[in-house]
Amino acid sequence: MKERITRTKNQEHPKIQPSEIGVLLVIVAVAELVLQRLLPVGLQPDLSLIVILYVGWNSFAFKGALTGSIFGLVRDNLLGVYLGLNGLSKTLLGFSMSYLNRWIAYEGKLMRPALLALLAFLDRMIIFGVLAMLGEKQPDSILIYALSEALVTGAVGEVFFRFYDRIKLPPKNFRRLSS
Repeated sequence: MKERITRTKNQEHPKIQPSEIGVLLVIVAVAELVLQRLLPVGLQPDLSLIVILYVGWNSFAFKGALTGSIFGLVRDNLLGVYLGLNGLSKTLLGFSMSYLNRWIAYEGKLMRPALLALLAFLDRMIIFGVLAMLGEKQPDSILIYALSEALVTGAVGEVFFRFYDRIKLPPKNFRRLSS
């Protein structure tokens, strides 16, 4: 029985190769630099978190955590924040996403974007919590920014998940089988 479940799971989810993660890292780093200059605070999607959650959802916990560490450290370097702050939060979320894959069956169309938005909000709260412990003063409107960014990240994440799934697992053409 377990063998059948494993085989079905592997067929449903695309395998993510390390070379793909490297290409996505470069694309996300450039895109985040551009979006940081174009969009106001609170409307910038966390593209690195989206990729980390995708890798965590479609692979093992170690790969999700490692991807979270690498992407988080690159994001820390790009944004000029304390080195390791995003690395910590994104490692935790990449690790936990592989387990959420086993526990959550998303049937509705809004379940996955809601989950992505919730995890994006949790990511912000981890970062703000660590900054508060370090004595950094946060603006009063931080919750509004975190919530709006989480909603944008959830929506953009859903588009990314669907798009990348379509690339990795294109629809089958069964019409050729009848001839």
